[in-house]
Amino acid sequence: MRGKARTGFTLVELLVVIVVIAMLVALTVPAILSARARARQTTCTDRLHNLANAIHEYELAKDQLPGYVDSFGSVGNLSWVLMIAPYTEHTDVWRNVRQGNLPTPPDEYAVPELLCPVGERTDSFCPLSYVVNCGIPDGTTFNVKGVPTNEGAQFALFFNHDTVNFPNQPSTRIKVKLDKIPDGQQFTLLLGENLQATYFVPIDGAGALRPVREADVGMLFTQTEGACGSTDGNVVAPNRCTTDLVPFPRDNPPVRYARPSSLHPGGFIVAYADGHAVFMGDDIDYLVYQQQMIPDDVTAGIR
Repeated sequence: MRGKARTGFTLVELLVVIVVIAMLVALTVPAILSARARARQTTCTDRLHNLANAIHEYELAKDQLPGYVDSFGSVGNLSWVLMIAPYTEHTDVWRNVRQGNLPTPPDEYAVPELLCPVGERTDSFCPLSYVVNCGIPDGTTFNVKGVPTNEGAQFALFFNHDTVNFPNQPSTRIKVKLDKIPDGQQFTLLLGENLQATYFVPIDGAGALRPVREADVGMLFTQTEGACGSTDGNVVAPNRCTTDLVPFPRDNPPVRYARPSSLHPGGFIVAYADGHAVFMGDDIDYLVYQQQMIPDDVTAGIR
């Protein structure tokens, strides 16, 4: 007498299938996540590179780099982002600037090209991920062969050029041209990403417009490497202290966090003055970071 044909799985066979599926998932998911992370990092690199190109176009047209804060006619307090707007896809931003119409809260105004997709911001008013090379903090000095030296073209690429609000500021007369960088464009940092950058149109805690500060839109360095949580005014090393202040006080950003940082595994992305963008490791020495920020190492006294 012929037995009945089997119509299903035994418990053992079912368990084997489940184990195989689990193993495939365990092998596949990390690869998918890694591919997504690489794609986001590539997007971040491309955006940084495109901003570098826009800065180059501005410099070619104006024969100098914009200030980290600048002015146009009688309108001051304009961040470098607004100054290069005519050389990006967002010419509407510049048209509003020329008419004296800056975005104001509670308007929602976000430009995807100004945000790194890794750790992308959730705030909707003019958020910014990318920062330019502002050298040493305004109002500080750097010892050059034992002599305290004020900020100058040997230390940075972007300065305060706002002649409307700072008509007597010496830095408004500092003219930086890319082809005149003593250390070479390929060795001098132009811009990078910072998790703790703020807004390209800064606002205070009450949502009112406030002055642009270096820590909003720039990356800095100091003579001595800063420590997490310190209030001594020294800037921490790249990618250090990224969770030091949560939530970060974007209405009054501390200078010590104005350095490159990111959520990319192992490092962050920067662009050099010649336009090329690279991934830089977390382990960069602070002196090396200083040297790559400084456009004239010899005059700055660190070589």
